[in-house]
Amino acid sequence: MEQTDTMPVRAARRGAPVPGTELMTDDGVAPIMDRILFRHGRLEAACTRELVAHALGRL
Repeated sequence: MEQTDTMPVRAARRGAPVPGTELMTDDGVAPIMDRILFRHGRLEAACTRELVAHALGRL
């Protein structure tokens, strides 16, 4: 199972809001991949947390 499919399952088990796969891909995975592939710098953990928090804030 891919991570984008695993995260909603885990969230549902915890009783947390469940992000859709498309939302997490568009607001989480895509910006992270953009930074990794095209910005050639180190991706800081704080940046990753901010992107995920933004995606989850849209629930």
